[in-house]
Amino acid sequence: MKKNTGNVSEAKKSLEVIKNYKDVMPEILVKHEYYKLVIEKNIALRDAIEKEIKKTKDAIQKARFEIEVIDLDHKIYYRKMKYDDYVEHKAEFDTKFEELSLECSKNLKETEEKAKKLNMMEVQVAIDGFYENIDKAENKALLKVEYYLSLKMALSGRRK
Repeated sequence: MKKNTGNVSEAKKSLEVIKNYKDVMPEILVKHEYYKLVIEKNIALRDAIEKEIKKTKDAIQKARFEIEVIDLDHKIYYRKMKYDDYVEHKAEFDTKFEELSLECSKNLKETEEKAKKLNMMEVQVAIDGFYENIDKAENKALLKVEYYLSLKMALSGRRK
């Protein structure tokens, strides 16, 4: 039997993306929400300070408020950059997951049938594990794609 290294490599990369997705996505979602809220609150604070600037007659207090507004604008700018990074990372992961999910939906049954014919212990363990855990899974779609990719990798490694 000849190994198809291109497909194995592709399947490994996709599986790695899914594992990274599982590991990184919770952090991305937390950071995304954090920066969103911090930016909103900094903008609200800046707006409130700007209103105070208009009211105050004290030149020193006015200067302090203006410095605070400049500092807040700086913070908002850099936090917005970080926020945009997390939005971009989330979009990249979501796009890749969506692609893999569509592929999985189209090909899972056929891939599973071919994998069963390999008569390999690791494939049977993967199949049994999937069906034992699918009902308990927090993210069924993620587990399904990961299962599909592991079967695909087994098939790619054993070209008939």
